[in-house]
Amino acid sequence: MTTKLRGELAREVALAKVAGHSTRIPVIVTLAAGADVSSLQRIGLEITHIYENIRSVAGKISAEDIRQLEDLEQVESIEFDGEVHAL
Repeated sequence: MTTKLRGELAREVALAKVAGHSTRIPVIVTLAAGADVSSLQRIGLEITHIYENIRSVAGKISAEDIRQLEDLEQVESIEFDGEVHAL
């Protein structure tokens, strides 16, 4: 199976699992057209923002639940929602 985890997210998930605590990781989830966000919430994604123009949502999810999110067909990719700094 091809991973849908992008960039730093795989590292953040691994760190959370090693630490052994249930830290919720901030993510941006890119969705397929017509995706239903309620299915994301059922697996444990706490949605904090729905982007109207780019078929994405921002939220927080535990490292334990992220694989279930990745398995959903309507999810195209999952990225770590970290701080960005301009140079």
